[in-house]
Amino acid sequence: MLTRSAYMYGGVAVLAFVLAGCQQSSDIGVRQTVSAAGTQDPTPEESAEATASAVSVPLQPPVASDEPASASIEIAADAIQPHMSIGSDGVIYLTFIHRGNISVSISQDRGQTFSEPVVAIDVQGRARGGRHRGPRIGVDGEGNITVTAPVTFDVAEYEKKYPTADLFLVRSTDGGKTWSQPRQVNEVAKKAPEALHWMTVAPNGVAHVAWLDLRDREKSGQDLYYTTVVAGEVGANVKIATTVCECCAPGMTIDAAGNPLVAYREGGSNPSREIFARWSTDGGRSFGGVMQINKQKTLEDG
Repeated sequence: MLTRSAYMYGGVAVLAFVLAGCQQSSDIGVRQTVSAAGTQDPTPEESAEATASAVSVPLQPPVASDEPASASIEIAADAIQPHMSIGSDGVIYLTFIHRGNISVSISQDRGQTFSEPVVAIDVQGRARGGRHRGPRIGVDGEGNITVTAPVTFDVAEYEKKYPTADLFLVRSTDGGKTWSQPRQVNEVAKKAPEALHWMTVAPNGVAHVAWLDLRDREKSGQDLYYTTVVAGEVGANVKIATTVCECCAPGMTIDAAGNPLVAYREGGSNPSREIFARWSTDGGRSFGGVMQINKQKTLEDG
């Protein structure tokens, strides 16, 4: 069961790293500082430094308040793997796996009520989730909605213990009433078996997607691929990092100009797998050098 208060406040974080480790999964929300009018935007290195500092600061306990807690409401029964986006007008868009399909529910009154779930990707009730293997949602400045999810339409795959998924995307241009036909994001089929991914949408409507992919792997390991989606048309897949954690979803945010910052956890056999990021200053057409986010070693090797 999804409740409003459990998920609506997590969406206010501008930068969300979803780094689900093999032994545990965790969500880290980091606010991105907005420059005052007339000040110079930070360089990628300065932004990475600020992000690393924010990640390193322990969260403070909430201050006691006499205000009554917000009442929880049920949005959808039998639902898992929620993800949320908030439009510039305050409309809340929520996607989740609902009774085996990828569904969307929308709040026009800042979370007081939500619409009945509408199926965005019909998988005939077979969609599965777990440990960040769920859908993502984003909305642009015109209210067009994009949803991505790891699913397969091969009925035989669902007979297997671990079905091989591909990463699919759908869009709605009428506020979530109707949805486009699913488009496959990964160019090489059955090479993104878990489709651990992140997706975010720029105000101009461009969707940015990053996911784990093993098309270049003969044995073990996965790489990080990225693409943009314009008006539902999926662009060329580009590899932006190699030997990443095989069970850690990437994280991504975009700045006001629509430039993506993609974060990921390294893989391999290092005794301390660190967190890195790459920044694009041209809307995702190219990426700068690798920047390490964490100042202190993670001391996690798996």
